[in-house]
Amino acid sequence: GLLARDFQFRLLARISILANLVVTVAGMLAALAGAGYWALVLQIVVGPLVGCACLWFVCPYRPARRASLASFRAILPTSRPIMGYQVLGLGNDQLDKLLVGVRLDGAVLGVYTVASRAVAILLELVSRPFQVVAQSTFARLAGHPESLARAYEQMVRLNGVVALPLFAIGAALAEPATAVLLGDRWLGAVPVIQVLCAYAALHWLFEINAALLQATGAARAAFRCAVAGTLLQLLLIVVALPHGIAWVAAAFVARTVLVTPIAIGLAARHTGVALRVTVVGVGAPLLSAGCAAGLVLGIDALTDLDDIALLCVAIPAGALTYLAMLAAIGRSHLGALRRVGALMRA
Repeated sequence: GLLARDFQFRLLARISILANLVVTVAGMLAALAGAGYWALVLQIVVGPLVGCACLWFVCPYRPARRASLASFRAILPTSRPIMGYQVLGLGNDQLDKLLVGVRLDGAVLGVYTVASRAVAILLELVSRPFQVVAQSTFARLAGHPESLARAYEQMVRLNGVVALPLFAIGAALAEPATAVLLGDRWLGAVPVIQVLCAYAALHWLFEINAALLQATGAARAAFRCAVAGTLLQLLLIVVALPHGIAWVAAAFVARTVLVTPIAIGLAARHTGVALRVTVVGVGAPLLSAGCAAGLVLGIDALTDLDDIALLCVAIPAGALTYLAMLAAIGRSHLGALRRVGALMRA
């Protein structure tokens, strides 16, 4: 929190990436050593420990030996819904794996975990930097409606022009990418990866609007929206479990499709940010990403290239198609792409 308040995002990003890499390696090594489901437990425990150790090393703040009850009471009304939102987020990340592990066998859980982890890493790398910057920026501009609206529009554009093509093309190339990076024995994860790419392509928009609500004093609204989403997701997963893990992944997509418009509407009502800003910010990148993914699927269907050659041909073709479409129907979004590099470095 202190580092984010001071806009130390480069340092936070390095810590986050390091923690994710350590978690992934630790989980894979534990699984190869025969730890079974304890490998998942190890991942849950190791990530926060690595992050906390890094933050303790780089942040000069140290908690005092005495606690102030008056200070605690002062921040409790604001911090309680934010803490609840974070707890729900942790539950949402692990609930599906728990239910899959209980209802289905360990091999299926392994496939599902690999698929969900692959998409989660991409989502973390692509969307997390924007969300962290958004929270601090929105908080500073909470008393300036016009500046807040401009900042929100910029964040939607910045995140959208990167996340939408990445996950659209990623879903189209999930099969050859999985075969090259993980091996043919993990091809069973491809349908799950493809469905979760659709979830990830939408989830960032929910998170940005939740950050807008929390930063502008409407944390309770964000928490209530998250509670509704969690209950809906639990119901959908229970219904989907008998039909397989691809349907479990589809439960995330359904939850996001239903809850994200609610979050957008709540943010518009509490902050005055027009709904048109969201539609304009997402529309052109979404259509351009769809065209790029369609071209990639066409190359896959009409050629007989091996997996590596297909990736080498389809990725540049998809990227060029996306840029050409974006220039044709949303030229103003091209400037956002140039700002992405500077933001990621910061």
